[in-house]
Amino acid sequence: MKTKLVTSLTAAAAASAVASFSTPALAASLTSTNYGVNGIKFDTNTTVQFDFLESHGMWQTALGVYRKDGTLAGTLFTEDLRGSDPGANDANNDWKGTCGLSVSNCTTTFDFLAGVEYKFGLRKYNPATPNVVKNPYSLGSDANKAKFVYGGSYTYNLQGPTWIQNNPGKSPQTATLSVGLDQVLTAMEDGYDKDYNDFIFKASPVKKVPEPSAILGLLGAGVAGLLGVRRRRHSEIG
Repeated sequence: MKTKLVTSLTAAAAASAVASFSTPALAASLTSTNYGVNGIKFDTNTTVQFDFLESHGMWQTALGVYRKDGTLAGTLFTEDLRGSDPGANDANNDWKGTCGLSVSNCTTTFDFLAGVEYKFGLRKYNPATPNVVKNPYSLGSDANKAKFVYGGSYTYNLQGPTWIQNNPGKSPQTATLSVGLDQVLTAMEDGYDKDYNDFIFKASPVKKVPEPSAILGLLGAGVAGLLGVRRRRHSEIG
């Protein structure tokens, strides 16, 4: 009876452990403390998914993740198709760029290393020379370079600075984008007119699933435990 109880407990423990490893681990929450105007910095290695929403700028641009010293850690999105959608201009959607018309790859992930401080940056991008990385003309995640919306909506202008300057007393049209409760909308400023719509994207925490080797190792440990109990049982009987 005692042996059966130990065997059952060992099997249950192994099954429970395997189940816990099979369930995706909770992802790090994106908060104003680890992702915001004070920079991007996590206590543990953290993978974040980024989705391009739209851009508003005349020039072809690339959005990158930069280290604190200003070196490029990785490029997230590039306006590799064109600088803005056909028909867009300063008075019409403020040089709007969308997925499929201005940007071809609209979803990506980035692995942030624990303890390393990062920031976002915009730079001019030339599809003809994609490997030539120019210095960013807008670098930083502070309040002067970006706005962060945590699980809510963001409203921005649809007419550009030239239209606004030439139409005193008139209010530009606006549009609104929203993100989920566990997501963050980031609206980058290119450093010229403070309209905070030059590159708009959202970030989502990524849940990690354990490597198959880890699960197999745990299964092996459980089987080894059961075999150990079986050997002791035969020894007692003998």
